[in-house]
Amino acid sequence: MELTVTKREEKLGKLRRDSKIPCIIYGAKEPAEQIAIDRTEYEAILRGLEEGQILTTKFSLKIGKKTVKAIIKDIQYHRTTYNILHIDFLRLSDDIQVKIKVPIRFKGAADCEGVKQGGVLKQPIRAVRVQCFPKDIPNEMYLDVSDIKLLHNKSLSSVKIPEKVKPLLSLNEVIAVVAKR
Repeated sequence: MELTVTKREEKLGKLRRDSKIPCIIYGAKEPAEQIAIDRTEYEAILRGLEEGQILTTKFSLKIGKKTVKAIIKDIQYHRTTYNILHIDFLRLSDDIQVKIKVPIRFKGAADCEGVKQGGVLKQPIRAVRVQCFPKDIPNEMYLDVSDIKLLHNKSLSSVKIPEKVKPLLSLNEVIAVVAKR
């Protein structure tokens, strides 16, 4: 995803009135830079993403004549309006591993045996923190839940994790469970 950014020189209030989101980009052993992005452009990108994918989306930030690859590390929201107040971008370098949360999606939920037996499919963990190089960042990982019976579960070890991605959570953690209603 491409975003055009500007160096941040104005005060925060003026930036927000001008429909800009103040941001910072840091990491990859380079100095931090204060930047701003256009709120409308950012929200258009958000509408095209599935829930949970914003933290695994790689951005190409155009700062003047240079382009920086980055991912979102943190988003700060207003407490009552939920408007975005600030975004932290993590600069990516091909030779430095990153730690990132990757969403887990279910396959076969409509065919789940335990649900057909009257149970409810629950997902206690919706995303798994992993470590990998930027080129290996998965957008999401999948778990087939079609064969889970009532009162049974599946753990992270059942998720197909790409070879070059290291989960930072125990493989015994429960990802899906079919509970009684």
